[in-house]
Amino acid sequence: MRFVVDCEPIELSVDSAMPCGLMLNELLTNALKYAFPDQRPGRIRVGARRLDDAMIGIEVSDDGVGLPLQLDLDRANTLGLSLVRGLVAQLGGRIEREPGAGTRFTISLAAPAVAEP
Repeated sequence: MRFVVDCEPIELSVDSAMPCGLMLNELLTNALKYAFPDQRPGRIRVGARRLDDAMIGIEVSDDGVGLPLQLDLDRANTLGLSLVRGLVAQLGGRIEREPGAGTRFTISLAAPAVAEP
């Protein structure tokens, strides 16, 4: 398994960092659990950057077996995806599943308040 991290330094308040951490934990756990059956080799990528002064973009992707095409992210009844949707909503953002090989989630969040020094 190969991990690729491509993140800009982004300061977050604790109120924003906790939901972001939980969301990333759930997406990465799902990739590790389901994307590479039978110890198939693969790559998981995490990226984060400021899109502009008002938005932050986060991407979690893998080159594994992918999700079923018919899976509707907005109606998925799995506990993990429900949790991720709730955390994204809590942060004032939106999540999309990108088409293509493997699985790729892109998340856009309102730029949270910067942590106080």
